[in-house]
Amino acid sequence: MSLQTIAFLSNLVDYRVLFDSVITPDVTENQRKSLMHNFRAGQNQNTATVGHNFPKYLNSVVSHLLASLTTRSENYNDPTLKAIFLLNNTSYMYNHLKQ
Repeated sequence: MSLQTIAFLSNLVDYRVLFDSVITPDVTENQRKSLMHNFRAGQNQNTATVGHNFPKYLNSVVSHLLASLTTRSENYNDPTLKAIFLLNNTSYMYNHLKQ
């Protein structure tokens, strides 16, 4: 589960400006078209052009993932295995998100 979620987030980072423009309610249609044109042209994108909802979304996904992992760790009867499961998954997330 961590692998797929982190892979999704890693790929989404490349499209963060477009993603942010879609989830930000006050971005006009002309701004979206301009962002899409610049993105297709391979031009560097200015994240200040749109809102800052992508970090909030990223935080929300990671929080939900951690909650899900915590729930899944309850399947282990041995507290040591619970801790190892959480440590392994948290370490994986940390190492891939810091990149």
